[in-house]
Amino acid sequence: MTTIKRLLQDPGWWVTAVFVGIGVSVIGAFIKDAIANALARFSTTFREWRRRRRLVYLRSVEDLARDSHLILDTGLRAVAMLVVWALSLTAMMDFYILIRITGASGFPIVALFCVGLFSFLPYFLAIRFLGLWRNALRIYKKKNLS
Repeated sequence: MTTIKRLLQDPGWWVTAVFVGIGVSVIGAFIKDAIANALARFSTTFREWRRRRRLVYLRSVEDLARDSHLILDTGLRAVAMLVVWALSLTAMMDFYILIRITGASGFPIVALFCVGLFSFLPYFLAIRFLGLWRNALRIYKKKNLS
């Protein structure tokens, strides 16, 4: 128990946990489709849910593809979320350095954890916006450049 308590008070453990989480999410993004395909083979409920979700996504992409201003807005949102994500990772590293220099424990470690935890939100939003932007732009170019 004392070892766990000591590890939880070490800011290096929290920073490592956040970066491992980011790594797992990147790896998960690559194997997500394989898992979804395997589940769809065995479960009709999952297959139907996946089909409905895909239709909603495609409707969103087609709505975006109708207007070049919406495509630009989505691309700018993706860039903004990437900037927010980079700033939150920078803030997490700043907290880590500050905690290491001062040797503080307690609240600074909780703050470090919160910054790390909330850094995932802009990351996932950026990925979503980038996917919408890329697919809408592809459809827009097909319709308007053909």
